[in-house]
Amino acid sequence: PAPAAVASSGAAAPGDVVVYDPSSRQAGETVLRVEEDNARAPRPVAYRALKATDEVALAELAAARGLSEDAFKVLQRPSAVTAILPSGALIEDLEVDPGPLIRELRYRTCLEQPTPEEREQLEEAYLKPLQLLRERWWWNPMAMSVLARQLDEHGFVLIDGFLPEAQARHLRAANEELYRSEGGMQRGATTGGQNRVGIDHRGDLLKWVGFGGATDAERGVTDFAGCIEVALDAMRQCAQRDAPSVAQALSGVRWRSEAMLTCYPAENRARYFRHTDNSTGNGRALTAILYLNDQWEPGHGGELRLFHPGAENLKIKTEVAPLWNRLILFWSDERCPHEVLSACQDRYACTIWYYDGLNPDIPLFDLNSQGAAAGGPSGAAPPPPPSPVGAVPPPPPVTGAAPPPPPVTGAAPPPPPVTGAVPPPPVTGAAPPPPPGTWAAPPPPPV
Repeated sequence: PAPAAVASSGAAAPGDVVVYDPSSRQAGETVLRVEEDNARAPRPVAYRALKATDEVALAELAAARGLSEDAFKVLQRPSAVTAILPSGALIEDLEVDPGPLIRELRYRTCLEQPTPEEREQLEEAYLKPLQLLRERWWWNPMAMSVLARQLDEHGFVLIDGFLPEAQARHLRAANEELYRSEGGMQRGATTGGQNRVGIDHRGDLLKWVGFGGATDAERGVTDFAGCIEVALDAMRQCAQRDAPSVAQALSGVRWRSEAMLTCYPAENRARYFRHTDNSTGNGRALTAILYLNDQWEPGHGGELRLFHPGAENLKIKTEVAPLWNRLILFWSDERCPHEVLSACQDRYACTIWYYDGLNPDIPLFDLNSQGAAAGGPSGAAPPPPPSPVGAVPPPPPVTGAAPPPPPVTGAAPPPPPVTGAVPPPPVTGAAPPPPPGTWAAPPPPPV
């Protein structure tokens, strides 16, 4: 049977497109099943169905979405049903199991976008005042005070133009060299597996890099870590007055991870589904990501979508463009669930995690000593020296600006790591789609 309710020959239709073989009864029934489930959603997702036999419309669609020749052949397979997402990513073999597309549409319909008023409030209160300042603006005590309050109230901060240009270029070149060299990077992994919703749960390639070594990558991440820690110390001091909870949290940070250089390849529209960086008590307190995407434009994809706090909260807080030399800091726990949207251009970044608790499974570097933290794997590279080569020198005093507050003496030591926390049970196997006649919001994908 032909799914007349959603069938359309509009190749350039926005949103999702479902391509199916009209001569196959199974393919037609699959499209009808997806349509029926979507119609029961509180906010149905607009999508189109396109017959695989309409070669002209199919070619127009492939050109509009930037599909490769191999992807175009996938759309023409006999008896097949394939979904094309707005990013150009494909969900294949839906004639066998339409569940992956059903779950994708359900997730999309449950997302709650921020209101125009919420966007404006965030822009006016935090982002615009910071954009008025010049290069190295984050050295300014007033800027640090604003950043501390934003981290306290919204759980994240942005610092544009973070590294000196030469250091940022050096780090990008090292990242790209690793990506393009054979065996230079490996697939990212998650505890939830790679194919939980029809396409990769996590599609990035990565390389862990230590500090203090002689390679371009090691020198680059050493300088980067040094600049982050200068910024965190300044923010901690300014937060003593304006955001005491931030000051306390930053005072408890004692270790850093190795740096993770990543690329989200455009070729497979790589993405990373909704997750938190610390949902199991792994010790991560703060996530620091530097984006290394020169000449990024809207449409290139790869935005970081931040959600409001909560393990199952699908209300979107904001979407952060991965702009050149932009640093984002955010809490690693369930205060900042997030996902990386599909990349339509190769997306480069460098990430370092800061810990307030030890993790015996990975090398951690003590911020106050010259060795790897106790409990980490042996043989780890030493942390960077106190003044890394190429680090930004302290800026000259700002005329008329209030001096930063003096270091606080006699402050209470950081609280000991929490013990005895019960980790969430492991997730095994994706839930099958519900029977016809029911509709339920899906749980968030596993981390």
